[in-house]
This record gives sequence, C-alpha cells and structure tokens, in this order.
Amino acid sequence: MFGILKDETLNSKFFLTAFLVKALALIAFYNVYTMLYGGVNYLDSGNFFRDSKAIHDIAGSNFGEFLKLMFGFQDDSKGSYIFNNFLEPTTTWDKTAGGIFYNDARPLLRFHALIHFISFGNYFVHALFSCLLSFIGINWIYKTFKDMFSGKEIYFFACWILFPGIWFWTAGLLKEGPALFLMGLLLVTSKRILIDKKYSVKNVTLFLISIVMSVLYKQYLMVPLCVVTLLFFSISRGSGKNVGIKFLIAFLGILFIGNWSMKQLFQKDIVTVLSHRQRDFLDVSNGGIFLTSPDKFVRVPFDYNLVRLDSSQKQIKAKVKAGVNYWYCENATILDTVFVKNNLDTTTVYDVSYVIPKSYSTFQPPILNNTWTSFFKAIPFAIYITSAKPLFIDIRNPMDIVSSIENLIIILSISGLLFYAFKGRSKDPWHVYFITITLVILILIGITSPNLGAIQRYRSLVIPFIMLSILLSSTIKDNEKLGNFFKNREGV
Repeated sequence: MFGILKDETLNSKFFLTAFLVKALALIAFYNVYTMLYGGVNYLDSGNFFRDSKAIHDIAGSNFGEFLKLMFGFQDDSKGSYIFNNFLEPTTTWDKTAGGIFYNDARPLLRFHALIHFISFGNYFVHALFSCLLSFIGINWIYKTFKDMFSGKEIYFFACWILFPGIWFWTAGLLKEGPALFLMGLLLVTSKRILIDKKYSVKNVTLFLISIVMSVLYKQYLMVPLCVVTLLFFSISRGSGKNVGIKFLIAFLGILFIGNWSMKQLFQKDIVTVLSHRQRDFLDVSNGGIFLTSPDKFVRVPFDYNLVRLDSSQKQIKAKVKAGVNYWYCENATILDTVFVKNNLDTTTVYDVSYVIPKSYSTFQPPILNNTWTSFFKAIPFAIYITSAKPLFIDIRNPMDIVSSIENLIIILSISGLLFYAFKGRSKDPWHVYFITITLVILILIGITSPNLGAIQRYRSLVIPFIMLSILLSSTIKDNEKLGNFFKNREGV
C-alpha cells in the first residue's frame, strides 16, 4: 500500500496476518450488535451510517452545495436548502446556527459521505474502511517507537492489534477507527519533525494536518495527546539528562499558562469547562422528556407519568402535571438553567422535542463545582472507574465480560509497572510519556463521561500505552518461531 506497510523487520506475511486478525472484528462487531441491540442500525454506528448517506445524497441533487459542505462553507442554518432537504432529520450533524467549523462528528460524516460513492449503501464497506484506517494508524505508531523495541516488534504490534477494546471498537462505523489513524499520523510525523529533524514538504504538511485535526476531532483524546507528544518529543530530541523531570515541569507550566489564557479569553478556566462537560453528560445519562415552547426549553425527568401527552397531531404535544419538578431555560438565555419545584403551571402546551431514556450504567462521580479542589478530589474515583469497573463480579451482559478481561489486563499492567519500578527498571524517560498520556485521558474520561459504555470505547485507544511501558522495561524478546515466520531474515 504505497510503502505504508513496508518494514525492514516485519515481513508481508506478518502484515497480512495482522490485518486479517483485525478484520475478523467486523464479524464480531456485527454479531454482537445484532445480538444485543437488534443490528448495526441502532445507536451510534447506525446513526453515523444514515447521516453520512443523507450528506452523500446532497451530491446527487446539488453537487456545488455538496462541495461547499465538504470544505465547511455550507449554509446549514434552519430554513436553508440543505437543512430543509437533507440535514433536518439527521441526529449526529450539529444543526446549531453559528456552530464551530467542525463538530466532533462532522469529519467522520464527511469522510463516509465520500465512501458512499463506492459502497453503494453497504455498511460493511464503511466498516472495512474504518478497520483499515485503524490498522494504518497502528502501523504508524509502531514506526514511531520501533527503535526502542528492537527484538520485540511482534509483541509491540500485538499490544495494539489484540487489545480487546481496540480490536472491537475500531471495526465498526464509529469514531475510534479514524481516531487511531490520526493518533498514528500525529505520532509518526512528530517524531520525523521534532526528533529526526526531517523537514520535507510531505512531513511538514502531514505534521500540520495532524495538529489541526487534533483540535477538530475527538478533542478529549487528540488534544491531550498532541500537547503531551509535542512537549515530550521537543524535550527528548537532545541527549540531556532528566528528560522526564523536565517534561513534567514543562507540562505543569503549560497547564498553568493554558488555564490562565482561557480565563482571560473566555472567562472560563479548565475546571469550569470540565464541570460543564460533566453536567451535560450526567443530564443526558439521567435522561428526560425534553419539551419546547416559543420561549422555553424544558427537561422533565424520564417518566411518562409526569406529563400529559397528546399524540393526535403530527407534532406530539405535552403538558407538565401539577407537583412535578423540572428544569428549564429561556431561549434567550439558553445557558442559565432554572429548577422548578412543585409545578403549578398545568396549562402551557409544549412540543415534545425528543426523549432520552435513563441510563443505568452511569456512575455518580464526585461533582465538580468549578474549583480545583473538587477536581483533585475526583481524580482517584476517575482512575478507579476507568481501570477497574466492571470487574467479573459486576457482569450484566456479554460486553461486561470483555470489559472485565480488559480491566484485568489493566490491573495486571499496573502491577507490572510497580514491580519493574521497584526493581529499578523504569528509569527510561519514555515511561513518563506513556504513563502521562494514559493517566490524563483516564482522568478526563472518568470525570466527564462516567458511563460504562462511554468508558469502554473512550479508553481503549490509550490503554496499550501502559502495556508498552511494561514491554519497554522487560527483557522479553519475540518468540523465535514467530520471528522466523513473520520477520525478514536480516530482521530476526
């Protein structure tokens, strides 16, 4: 594939076998979704597939509008041509007027809208592209760090190919496959530019693209990875001492400067942003019946007994019953939420905007109250739920079995790290890099998205960094028989 998968150590038989193992997850993903949810048409995967098809359909009607949308110059405000004819029924395209250039899902939808030109509406073609992107990303990650893992190349690749979360979640039409591709692109181009000092036009262009995409796509993962990577690679490009300590000091300095800059520019610091993210996530997890009127947006707890529904019209109407507690905000001040206790207004008629069932797999984290004290108090809980829940005693369904296996791997990995640290084998500064990435992402996930389903997907792309840290400390080498079969003769 244009040299992307060529390597002087691993041979073509290895890459073919590794990709076949990776592609087997497509069958697993489809069967699991069919067994648990009735098929891939439900939940995020199906929503992305349908919405990307809706975007693709614009090309057949007005190719000029399609091109504008591909490059972010579309008019998708309410009442516009593409909104009324194509985007209004979508669920994952941000339809908020004046929204940012790219919403989190928009790059994914744009990419798969293009894939529809060759897929002819076949879901598996899209899933295969997602799988291929993730495989290329893994290969780039391998090329970034391979010099540190001489003689351990097969085991390095196995950490990324066989980790259950990556194997499974990057096999569907989800954000994880392209995210792993971007991770690999960011890492390999950062190494070429910052460490190897290879300033070719291709390297610089791809490096800049990876940084821009880090801001635009899956920000909770890519932005921390980008900051940590650029900082550590810049510090480690020399042969100076105490690289790990210098990095940690610089990282804390970056956090301080970034926090101060946010307060000056947006009147919000990092913890305030996380607090709002946590509140929004918990609101969605708690579910509700969401109602609208010309001047209000109302959320009633998820219980149909709390409202009087009128479905005689095309637009379902509702009235809130007496004594019900609910939240609302004025349309003019959408961010100011008001809590109403013991409702007395039983005559106002609302439109039922949408309904979100309550999630029963969400943990109640320590609530952030916009202070750093509350943030530091929440860190132990965040690490606990992202690394040890569920365990085998918490199993409710087959997916929890897989998650429990992952958590056992995580617990054993952490134990291995402590063992090697006690033995004095964890002095390499790259340990600091791997562990920092993992901890930062786990803390962000555990605090702002404390839901089992979200945790299983979101954490999967960083857990292998823990295993890399153990592999770096160990003296283990690739199995000789595997090496004879999967490595070039000069690479064995």
